[in-house]
Amino acid sequence: AENLCNHVHTEKREMYAASILESTENINSLINSVLHFSKLEYAECKKKETPYDCIALIRELLPALQTDEKQCNVRIEGTCMIRADKDMMRHVFTNLLENALKYSPEGAEILISAEKKRLTIRNPFQGTLKSDGKTLCKPFEKGDTARTDRSGHGLGLAIAQRILQQYRYQLKVQHADGVFTVIIRF
Repeated sequence: AENLCNHVHTEKREMYAASILESTENINSLINSVLHFSKLEYAECKKKETPYDCIALIRELLPALQTDEKQCNVRIEGTCMIRADKDMMRHVFTNLLENALKYSPEGAEILISAEKKRLTIRNPFQGTLKSDGKTLCKPFEKGDTARTDRSGHGLGLAIAQRILQQYRYQLKVQHADGVFTVIIRF
């Protein structure tokens, strides 16, 4: 910010402004995630449970999450009727899909499969993860940030798990042989 006050070229000024904006957005995202997690941790959120097909919700979310930056092939199989607050589950699925898209290599296939009371999201990833699946679901726990130029705050899986627990649903995260798998049992 100090550099913006100095007499610098327009290009550098734009670069400094972009850097400040990116940092501000990152901090805002972290604050919102911490607040959301805190609400889930210390108070039961009001739930508006309705029955719906979670695969239909995933299909609705995907176009906004897929970017031109990296192309992945998303294959979706099956259906799965659940009873939950659609807005809360939108948050869960957005996080899980963003992770799968973010950490998959260019051109990879992400498989989303559903059957009766189980949803599986499976994607390849490059690199190694230092943490096991249970640890990755803890607040502020991150995988190996060296595998991507994007990093999160380590709250997404913790928030997703907490939301699912409110419905007595189970989240299981596992990784082996370059494949990351998330299983939700409804």
